[in-house]
Amino acid sequence: MSKYFRIAGLLILLLFLGCGGDRATVSENPDNAVKGATDTDTDGDGLLDSYEILIGTQIDSVDSDDDNLSDKYEDDNGLNPTNPDTDGDTLNDYYELFISFTNPKNMDSDGDGLTDGMEVANGSDPNDSNDPKNLVPDSDNDGLSDIYENILGSLPNNSDSDGDGLSDGDEVNTYHTDPIKSDSDGDGLNDKYEISNGLNPNSVDSDGDGLSDGDEVNTYDTDPTKSDSDGDGLDDKYEITNGLEPTNADSDGDGLSDGDEVNTYHTDPKKSDSDGDGLDDKYEISNGLDANSSDSDGDGLNDGDEMNTYHTNPNSIDSDGDCLLDTYEINNYDTNATNVDSDGDGVEDGIEIYSTGADNLNVSCLTSPETSSIAANSTPAKDNLPLSRTVDLINALDPLNDSDGDGQVNIQELNCSEGNPKDQTKMCAWSIEDENGTTLTNYGFAYLPGGFDVDGDGIEEGGFWVSAHAARSTGVDIEKDVMINTIGKYNTFIQNHFKMVNATDTISPIITGYVDTLLDEDHVRRGAMLDFSDEVDAGTERLSTLMPFVAMASLEKFKLTNSEGEEIDISVSMPNLKQYSHIKKLLDADKANGGDGKHIRNGLLGIDKNAPLVGYIKVIEEFGTGYKEYLSSMMQMKNSAGEIVCTGCPWVESWMEIDTDNVVKNANGAGANSTIDLGMGAGSSKDNYGVLVRAGTLLDLTQGPAGIDSDTLIDENGYPNGISFRGATPYLY
Repeated sequence: MSKYFRIAGLLILLLFLGCGGDRATVSENPDNAVKGATDTDTDGDGLLDSYEILIGTQIDSVDSDDDNLSDKYEDDNGLNPTNPDTDGDTLNDYYELFISFTNPKNMDSDGDGLTDGMEVANGSDPNDSNDPKNLVPDSDNDGLSDIYENILGSLPNNSDSDGDGLSDGDEVNTYHTDPIKSDSDGDGLNDKYEISNGLNPNSVDSDGDGLSDGDEVNTYDTDPTKSDSDGDGLDDKYEITNGLEPTNADSDGDGLSDGDEVNTYHTDPKKSDSDGDGLDDKYEISNGLDANSSDSDGDGLNDGDEMNTYHTNPNSIDSDGDCLLDTYEINNYDTNATNVDSDGDGVEDGIEIYSTGADNLNVSCLTSPETSSIAANSTPAKDNLPLSRTVDLINALDPLNDSDGDGQVNIQELNCSEGNPKDQTKMCAWSIEDENGTTLTNYGFAYLPGGFDVDGDGIEEGGFWVSAHAARSTGVDIEKDVMINTIGKYNTFIQNHFKMVNATDTISPIITGYVDTLLDEDHVRRGAMLDFSDEVDAGTERLSTLMPFVAMASLEKFKLTNSEGEEIDISVSMPNLKQYSHIKKLLDADKANGGDGKHIRNGLLGIDKNAPLVGYIKVIEEFGTGYKEYLSSMMQMKNSAGEIVCTGCPWVESWMEIDTDNVVKNANGAGANSTIDLGMGAGSSKDNYGVLVRAGTLLDLTQGPAGIDSDTLIDENGYPNGISFRGATPYLY
């Protein structure tokens, strides 16, 4: 070793030792270290026996560890007097102080990564950090000398001893990785990969998320440089441990980040619909619902059902504010939970369900609205109608209910400013009392209430007006010339005033065959001015001697005038088949309800809003069995082959209430009677069409539009044998 190194080492030693004062020092004469001993210092090394016992040195030896340094010296200078190699670098403390001039308290005096002992053993300078790294030769040109690589255990003839893609020199000098391990930190990724990708090759878990870098790259596909790869507020290890996707901020795809679900909303980040109510968590949170409760408002209905099926408000137990719990409206009352007035009759559902009469109809809401702790009303108010129908509806479902008991249905009371369905002192004027209704009543007509399905087509018929009596003559004839002008052409008049009832593929719905020429003087019959009032002389018989088309022409000339003498625009004709059945059903219902079969009332079969519920009673005279009358309907008697086509009359439907075994046809089966020739010949068997004649369930097809039954004798039952007719308006509502 050069003298310069030794001089430098001596200076270091002097600095290290400092001024000894009166302490024992080591000099060229080692005996100096033990002079001045006393009885309490057996070996005279300047340390009391009791202290030596305390620190573990020998009381009878000046140099307990035999390193040529006295115990006191070592104790004073921070060395271990019981260990000749205080820093464990294989070099004796004395050697380090006086020979190698290294620090006996530091294994690597020059901080080059090699212990002082290794450097001395291999001939390098333990006080020079660049020696032995930069010594020559460097056979593989990796920046480390061969001798240094021998010390490290790397390969001096291979610049990348561990094959990790980094030179040994870069690993030692730049990255401080292990040049003989391709994966210095043992995380499953080689050092070059980690350095190239911003990882720490000396740390198993670069981002500190609890997952090794190798597992993040090779197993989980997470980012080893980020503890929270997807930035959702949850670290990767938490997500993997709890079955989430650490690379997907929204594992369940519900629009909420996993972190928000766990930390803020406390929903399940693995389920888009945490509470299983059919609504995803984000929708519920965005709309103020409880994403952890399938019934946010506690009304007994699932939130999803409320939104998607019932269209109710899942945040309100009473969506429409009618004081009824949504679930009770849907499951108990069948009312509309989104409409305060389900039947649109002007009275709120809550009031109608709990109504006990007119006294509580003016309150805007119930005193005690329903809640889930109160059971549904087991006896909701019914429709309060005077006569029962097939189904006694809850009044909240029936706009034809009369809530205030004034005889006018709720829905009608909304039709005018004067009406109020919750106030029996306020109602609308009846339509039967207007100018037309008054006029018709004065002429002997009765309003026939509808509100029920006459013909089974699923549509409730409205009402119409019909004469209470069959037609009677006033004794005043309609002159022939007036009749000629009224009827005009035969076929046109019949086509316009009579309707086919049995048109099929083989039978034409058009009335054909009659000549379309003007009625002439030779064929005309006088008509009759008609009277339908109930003030006729009791001895005046029904008018039963007119041919159907002449009777129809007489009805054409029947005009209604009001109290001012002004003609009102209402057409009157013979009833059609459905109207006849309508009258019959009402009169049969009267008899079934204890009546005499002559009175009609509103509510017998249905409710007609245009007639009073209570007190409206009208009588229909001379109707039913034995009283045969013309209808405005015709049937084609023969097909193109001349065959009678009403054997059994297959066109007859049950709603008509016709006994198909009681169908009367001309005796010779060849057609209907015809008194005059309208183009099909003359005589009793020439007309291919029969005007429908009804008498209860009887269907009489003996008369054509120009036929006549002149027998006016009274039969054994007291019924006149002639065929009469009555007047009727079309269906009005």
